[in-house]
Amino acid sequence: MQPMVRSWSLQLQLRPANEIITWSSYVPPSYCCASTLKRTNQYITTFDAHKLTIFGENFYCKPREFASHFTYGKTYTNGVARHCGVRLPIDVKQPEGACIMNKEVAFITGSAQGIGEAIARRLVKDGFAVAIADLNFELATKVADSINDDGGKAAAFKVDVSDRGGFQQAIEDASDSLGDLNVLINNAGIAPTTPIDTITAEMFDKVYHVNVASCIWGMQAATALFKGKGHGGKIINAASQAGVVGNANLMLYSSTKFAIRGLTQVAAKDLAKDGITANAYAPGIVKTPMMMDIAHQVAVNAGKDDEWGMSTFSKDITLGRLSEASDVANAVAFLAGHNSDYITGQTLIVDGGMQFQ
Repeated sequence: MQPMVRSWSLQLQLRPANEIITWSSYVPPSYCCASTLKRTNQYITTFDAHKLTIFGENFYCKPREFASHFTYGKTYTNGVARHCGVRLPIDVKQPEGACIMNKEVAFITGSAQGIGEAIARRLVKDGFAVAIADLNFELATKVADSINDDGGKAAAFKVDVSDRGGFQQAIEDASDSLGDLNVLINNAGIAPTTPIDTITAEMFDKVYHVNVASCIWGMQAATALFKGKGHGGKIINAASQAGVVGNANLMLYSSTKFAIRGLTQVAAKDLAKDGITANAYAPGIVKTPMMMDIAHQVAVNAGKDDEWGMSTFSKDITLGRLSEASDVANAVAFLAGHNSDYITGQTLIVDGGMQFQ
């Protein structure tokens, strides 16, 4: 039995010019519909194909054999063929064995714990293979092993997201290991408390490289890989409630999250032509180790206790409770899935109603 897939791509190599036509579908793999396929600026009305590629798996047939595998149909607009489709039997075989459909692959930074881990585990439930990318490789490996033990598909990768070359290599390694890359989730970040008079040049460089530059490095690497594989993709960046309204004592963190919302909008405009969407998510007050540390540091700076520190952030939550990491993961899963294909350039606020936009 073939693994279930949520989307797939199909490629025909045409003769005699070895021209390649590619399209994707989000319907079951027994049928693929392509809209307005063009060949040398002419609409295709016949196929002379000798190679079919599905997610990198090649099938070679004589033209007459292809004819037995496909049905061809078209609709017309003003006498021109606008749509065409082929029907592919599930049991088509390669010479080596059965056709294997790959899972879609998501690369998630900062996914060895907290929100990132919750995102990874939710996406696995949705059928993704996941790259657990984190500076803490030991923890990342434990998460990946746990997912694999539960029947999912995951691999761990050590990455310093502030290192452009290292980030690019990690994404390439993940694609090679897991078979593709379809979604990049720039989740990693740091959030030191930084009253204005405490900020140093070193602190500024570190926070902006980890929180902002990393998103750019990741988008560069993912975009190059998407294009190289001949398909679009999704980029999802971690903003924050603190990037919607400035938070006291978080000058550096808050400003980086505003920056992420801006660069996400620019990426959405620049990459739309390549079939790539870019969106962000803005968590509120989430029960994670990082949030607890922020609340503690704010309390220390004010000479108060930890409960007071947390209350400075959580007192305005309309739903009356702190967020669980799974609340954020559910929202990111929507952005990663195909129900959000017509959404780009947006920031999805997941804060329980702290801010109304």
